[in-house]
Amino acid sequence: MTRRPARRARTATLITVVALAAAACGSSATPAPAATFTGTPAPVATAAPTPTPAPTAPPTPAPTPTPAPTAAATYGTTSDPAAGLAIGAPYSLSSVPSGTATTIKSVLKGSMGAATYAKVHIGLRSVNSGGKLIGYVMVVRFAAGTLTDAAYAALLNQMAVNSKVTMTTTTVSGRLLGLGKIMGVYLGGYHNGDDAIMAIAPTAEDVVPIAQSVIAANS
Repeated sequence: MTRRPARRARTATLITVVALAAAACGSSATPAPAATFTGTPAPVATAAPTPTPAPTAPPTPAPTPTPAPTAAATYGTTSDPAAGLAIGAPYSLSSVPSGTATTIKSVLKGSMGAATYAKVHIGLRSVNSGGKLIGYVMVVRFAAGTLTDAAYAALLNQMAVNSKVTMTTTTVSGRLLGLGKIMGVYLGGYHNGDDAIMAIAPTAEDVVPIAQSVIAANS
């Protein structure tokens, strides 16, 4: 007698589980009738219209950067500052062999300093008299507007310091001529605009006459 209530409880639980499983699987049992709605139907919500997006302004193109100007080159490599240079009698000018030109430029670089030398362009001519080579004339061209009287004086001082020589000055035909002895040769230089013009000779006696003839012929 005590087993029947428990048996009935298990049977009821089994029936409930089977009924739930049948409903989940779509049992063929007759569905319960649908409830009839007799009230006023609720209004169907109408979806709000999607707003038309505002037209997007085309992107403003970024301005093309203007390239930085290229720095002006230091004196064209094909120019010759000594072109057109003249000299008075009894002297004449001729070209300088490349090996000699290289030696003279090397001495000048050492006396001027590499930084200053890199900013100039050089022209060279041999000076002849009576059919003999007696010296050279060198034109050292600086950038336009830079070789003022003060800058030329500073250049002479720089050359004196670098070469460990004493530079003196004299006036020749109204020009201030700097005189000195560098590496066993004598030099007399003056400036004409942005050109430093130098007479070079193995003897001191020849430097001033050569410079004087160059000054007179190019005034």
